[in-house]
Amino acid sequence: MVATLAALILGQSSLPAKPVKLEMPDSAGVGQAIPAPKAKATLVIFVGVDCPIANRMAPEISRIITTYAARGVQSYLVYPDGSLTKTQVNDHRASFELTCPGIIDGEHKLVKAFGATVTPQAAFVDAKGKVRYLGRINDLYEEHGKIRPKPSRNDLRIALDEFLNGRDITRPVTQTVGCFIGS
Repeated sequence: MVATLAALILGQSSLPAKPVKLEMPDSAGVGQAIPAPKAKATLVIFVGVDCPIANRMAPEISRIITTYAARGVQSYLVYPDGSLTKTQVNDHRASFELTCPGIIDGEHKLVKAFGATVTPQAAFVDAKGKVRYLGRINDLYEEHGKIRPKPSRNDLRIALDEFLNGRDITRPVTQTVGCFIGS
């Protein structure tokens, strides 16, 4: 279950070494492969229906999904709260205009594979499943309870752009402020 208490992720200093290769059903019952076939990158964004930070980031998440779909990136929203129903996930996606598939990760297979600890937290893999980025969407939340008027660094966009342009990712891991992913 995703707790509504916001917290700062600490200690995440490296990417998972093991490639991610999983297939999970989405909220429509369709199997979704990670990495997605034919995608240049597969983006997963861990979100919670009751996380105010994730919900505040929803418009930017929606823009990222749309912008990068045109560049060959398949996106998935991952809901790590196993008590959610498909209807709740679909209602959440619709209310925030989040157009990519939603996956309920009640057994935390994706949480463990990526090392996710909070929502919202983003990660993406290359076509072979190698994790290339894990961290925040942007720095709107400086720390717990401290919000900027607007972000000064769009970490996820920067990492995706660097990867899609064939460059090394300058910050493959960033610290994330969000709601703890419970067990």
